[in-house]
Amino acid sequence: MTDTRPERLLPDPAAAEPAPPDAPSGRGLLLVTAYADRWGCETRDTCTKTVWAECAL
Repeated sequence: MTDTRPERLLPDPAAAEPAPPDAPSGRGLLLVTAYADRWGCETRDTCTKTVWAECAL
């Protein structure tokens, strides 16, 4: 996934507090961490950052 906010760094999912049960968001990276074998974030230029994940088949 690529977005146009490279200045917004991703939080460390292991250090983040879980989202409240009624929160509408805040679980994305926890799910990625749980299911992906590897994942990361790359800032390619001043306008975009890309988050990638690899999952075994």
